[in-house]
Amino acid sequence: MIAGWIGDRPTWIGHTDPGDPGLFHLDDWDILHAASRALRTADPSDSTVVPIRVRATTGHQWHPGTVTIRRHHGQVGDDLHIIHISRSH
Repeated sequence: MIAGWIGDRPTWIGHTDPGDPGLFHLDDWDILHAASRALRTADPSDSTVVPIRVRATTGHQWHPGTVTIRRHHGQVGDDLHIIHISRSH
């Protein structure tokens, strides 16, 4: 996975170095990969919501949250997906 922020990183998400897979809890990667694979053949307007744990900046190590994953438009969407990270309260 290659990731980049569109805009500023939310302050509740802990810092990760480029290429650091630690943004999401290791136990959540399988469901993220499964959702991404399913979207490769999905309609471009489809999206999926996945519960995840996000590295925190506070005294807690992980924040519960969700990612909404959708394909990028066009043929590049087979491999390029856009995600929106939301914090659960």
